[in-house]
Amino acid sequence: MIPEIAANQILERATMAPGHATEALSSRFAELMAHEPAQPMLAPVGSPNVASHVVERYELGLRDLFNEVQSFSVQAPRMDPHELVGRQIELQYHMAQVAMQNNGVIYAAQSSKNGLSTLMKNQ
Repeated sequence: MIPEIAANQILERATMAPGHATEALSSRFAELMAHEPAQPMLAPVGSPNVASHVVERYELGLRDLFNEVQSFSVQAPRMDPHELVGRQIELQYHMAQVAMQNNGVIYAAQSSKNGLSTLMKNQ
């Protein structure tokens, strides 16, 4: 048989401060997010060319975005609502910018692949 719990008890539990376990997990997550990844995303290969330069710039953009989101998640609890909304809008703008760059890089890579494929077929 399921014990009945009063609505007041449910509300009290829902509005309680997070428990020690939740705080420990939260602090551990923040600690993990504060460190750089152990391995670089891309290892340098051969001599630099246009494609490797584009990929390197794109990787730096992604890393910057990751760092911005990480710092925002740390600072957000201490921001007032106006700062929070303003910073969120800035992050959304930066995310849209990175997404557009991603689409451009994918389009250029696909176009190059199709051109090379056509060239190979015509040989």
